Amino acid sequence: MSQTQVFKGVETTTYCDQDGALNGVYRGTTVAKKLNRMITLNTGGWKSRTTKVRMNQFSNTYCNSSFSVLQRNNSWFVTLADGRKFDFDSNSITFEV
Repeated sequence: MSQTQVFKGVETTTYCDQDGALNGVYRGTTVAKKLNRMITLNTGGWKSRTTKVRMNQFSNTYCNSSFSVLQRNNSWFVTLADGRKFDFDSNSITFEV
């Protein structure tokens, strides 16, 4: 079973950009970005299990587990700790935590 709690793995890194946003990168794609309370998730067109794992790792490591990315019947969803739920049917989604 893969490690799902800490943002790490093959070709996985973080950096802060010029705006001060924390960027979580997996295989050259910024899969998660946090600027203050705004989160942007981006699949880069790869809705793979590992992309989803990296997004959830980012939430656990840098966002106090404030969101999670789930999949049901080939559809992706983002659920927030406060109970809100969003369809994640495009390549990216932005929301406030």
